[in-house]
Amino acid sequence: MSARGPYRRHSPQFKIQLCTDIRTGKLGRREALKTYNLSANLVQMWLTQFDRGELDKEDAAASTVAEYEAQIAALEPSPELTLNDLSGVVKRAVINKTRIGRSIEAQAP
Repeated sequence: MSARGPYRRHSPQFKIQLCTDIRTGKLGRREALKTYNLSANLVQMWLTQFDRGELDKEDAAASTVAEYEAQIAALEPSPELTLNDLSGVVKRAVINKTRIGRSIEAQAP
């Protein structure tokens, strides 16, 4: 038996394509094992996940993570925002609060 070498990760697209080929009969299990140097247990696990629809969920989860990372990056503060900018925002908020307070006091009977 030959050594498989270092640990490898396979993309969800590869797993789905391999499982589709095996399930449609384009590729036999033994042929897939030899061609891609995979273990029988690994291919069986992928086929089980494929039959349950879990490989598609893995791909969807990866795209969801990418979307969340993009949203987080958009929400992170800009490095161009300085302390002076923040102090100006705070000053305007205090001024507006004071104006609103005076306006309410003027309307009180």
